[in-house]
Amino acid sequence: MSLREHLASRGILLGDEVGHGATAVVYRAEDRRHGRTVAVKVFTPGSGGELAEDRFLREIQLAAGLQHPHILPVYDSGAADGALFYVMPYVGGESLRARLAREGRLPVQVALGIAREVADALAFAHAHGVVHRDIKPENILLDGGHAVVTDFGVALAVGHAGDNGRLTIGGLVVGSPAYMSPEQASGDPAVDGRSDIYSLGCVVYEMLAGEPPFSGMSPRGIVASRFLGPPVPLSRRRSDVPAEVSAAVQKALALDPAERFARVEEFAAALGASRATAPRRPRSRVLAVVAVTLAFAGVTLLPGRPQAGAPERLDPRRVAVATLSNETGERRFAPLGDQVEAWITDRVSRLRELEVVTSATTVPARARGVSDGPERLQALAEETRAGTLVTGSYYRGEKGAVEFHIDIVDANSGELLRAIGPVDDTGSADRVSDQLSRDVAGALDTLVARP
Repeated sequence: MSLREHLASRGILLGDEVGHGATAVVYRAEDRRHGRTVAVKVFTPGSGGELAEDRFLREIQLAAGLQHPHILPVYDSGAADGALFYVMPYVGGESLRARLAREGRLPVQVALGIAREVADALAFAHAHGVVHRDIKPENILLDGGHAVVTDFGVALAVGHAGDNGRLTIGGLVVGSPAYMSPEQASGDPAVDGRSDIYSLGCVVYEMLAGEPPFSGMSPRGIVASRFLGPPVPLSRRRSDVPAEVSAAVQKALALDPAERFARVEEFAAALGASRATAPRRPRSRVLAVVAVTLAFAGVTLLPGRPQAGAPERLDPRRVAVATLSNETGERRFAPLGDQVEAWITDRVSRLRELEVVTSATTVPARARGVSDGPERLQALAEETRAGTLVTGSYYRGEKGAVEFHIDIVDANSGELLRAIGPVDDTGSADRVSDQLSRDVAGALDTLVARP
């Protein structure tokens, strides 16, 4: 009996393919018996053909017992026509991998929220004796704004069904090279929850830095790179990552499991401690964002602004680009801000869905002569009726290079939509201007033009 016929006998009608990887194919299906849409994950013959069916099903049964809000449950499992499969709910959202592919990196608090929910799922699984062994963005689904972890027990099932948990089965790596722990990469069959902590650390790093902590030209090269030394700390890759978060991720990525957090709850607590920590941005930028937040929440009002009733909503598709604040302390760098502003304005103006204005021509008289502080930003939003503000600053970094930081702010709520940078001036001013303008335009296209 074919797989399709076998599933049909269970009341499951296999539909279109919705995703695939090196080891499996996922189909959308209709569970007529229960009146619901489901997803069926089928392990391809190249991997499933060598697996012991009874051990695989035992492990999946163990995973099926994990009932938790952030764990995607298993409805059914089995084997047919030489293929192993299991049935799970169909999630209409997207994977974390898809979001990272679209956005590059996530706002700090969004990334930490996802990390804490994944950690919560892992803590529950570890308490029930289940180690995931394949935590990666592809196995984290985003449903209704929350993270749901899938494939629990599958990597362990695949490993056990082979030769006592060996690292490869017919040349197939159990786990993903960019995220697997050193002990898992070494073929240790006795990995514990600290291996999942390492993998989650890799995911958190990628959410914040825009790329995994380790890289290489091949899977073996990626695995080997983690034995050569620790990754560059997140605090050096992105200035708005709190120091505590950077330190927590570095600890989670320790080569020796004994040097990591003993339990995933400890890792989550270390990330959670940063919830109220302000990003380490230049003081004037922090004040500017706070001032915009207060102004458009109705706490403070500009002269001439109506003080009764709800404020008129500013158009989010109208973007105001403010002159970058020169915080280097050196006047010779003043032209850099104008150049970056001009490049950003030019690039954003190419997005047909948006209308862009600049501070050079539209700032009202009451704000002239004021540096890029709160009054200027509030006045810029008011005068231009722009619902989205692009502002930033540049200053001397630790190694003497000039570093640029850009903020994209929702002028209606004061919410910081995206922080971009640091980008240093190594190379040329044109290179910096081009990179920043591309990053800003890409972010606006995602955040505003096509919400």
